[in-house]
Order: sequence, then C-alpha cells, then structure tokens
Amino acid sequence: MDRAQKIRENETNVAVGKRLAFARKQKGWSQTELGERLDVSKETVSRIESGFSSTSLQRLSEFCTALDLTFLDLFRGTPIANEHRLDAMQPLVDAMKTLRPDQVSFVLRGAMDLVRLVKTAPPPGDD
Repeated sequence: MDRAQKIRENETNVAVGKRLAFARKQKGWSQTELGERLDVSKETVSRIESGFSSTSLQRLSEFCTALDLTFLDLFRGTPIANEHRLDAMQPLVDAMKTLRPDQVSFVLRGAMDLVRLVKTAPPPGDD
C-alpha cells in the first residue's frame, strides 16, 4: 500500500469512527454499553471510534445494526466513498428502504446484470 492509500484509509477510519461515536451518543449509550451489545470490549469500541483501529465489514455491519445506520451513512463523504462514488447511490438506497426483502433481492440482481452489461458495452462515441 502506498503512502496516499494509507492516508486515505486513515482519514476514512477517523471519519467512520466519528460517525459511530456520534450515533452511539445519540442513543445515549456508553462505549461499555455498545461493547456489551456487540460482545466486544470497551477498548475495542474506543479504538474503532477513534480511528486507531480498522475492523472487518462483518463487525461494521454489527455496529450499523446496533446503531440503526447503513454503510452509506458511515462512509458518506469519506475519501473511500468519494473514490467509489458511494454518495451517488443514496437515492437508490433510499428508494429500496420501502421494499420487501424479496423485492430488494430482485432489484440487486437486476442491478448486477446491468453492471455486467455496461462493463461490456463499448464506450460512447465508439461507432
């Protein structure tokens, strides 16, 4: 990993940690209480919230579930989100919140089919 990637990753860890801490405080929970809900130590919660420690997507998913957040809530405006254009997906995520689980699966399968199709299409203007 080059220096620029490390800087982006650290900035993202700090931004995500701040959002997790904010959501936890909004619920009125201490780090100890959140840790107990997630079966992790207060120190683990503290390291993640401070950005000193990154964590797995599985663990982030558990934080999101406990704190009623989405991944987009966590990553919005971060260097990684900007790099991967995650903010542009927000309208789709919002629209999908009203769907049943089977409908969400259907939309996601269709979206993946569209992505595969777009990847194989020639660039515009290549006639």
